[in-house]
Amino acid sequence: MPSGERPTCPIKIGYQFGHLFTAICPYNGDLFAAFLPSMTTECFQLFTGQLLEHTGKATTLVLDKAACHRAAKAQTDLTLRFLPTA
Repeated sequence: MPSGERPTCPIKIGYQFGHLFTAICPYNGDLFAAFLPSMTTECFQLFTGQLLEHTGKATTLVLDKAACHRAAKAQTDLTLRFLPTA
């Protein structure tokens, strides 16, 4: 390669997406977050399971009506409350 020239190489420009699930306690500011690969019912179930392990007590989540939230299965010590539609 001649001096002063940059070598070329092939590149692939692309993106990968992830989803950040978060929960915060309004009383003490305790934050719990999980970065998961998709917004599916299975990922939401994983998040709620880990959240319950983190808190160690009964928990209430206030949610929008996203499909994965509505399809969530009931778990012991977890109450789901949904926001009203606009």
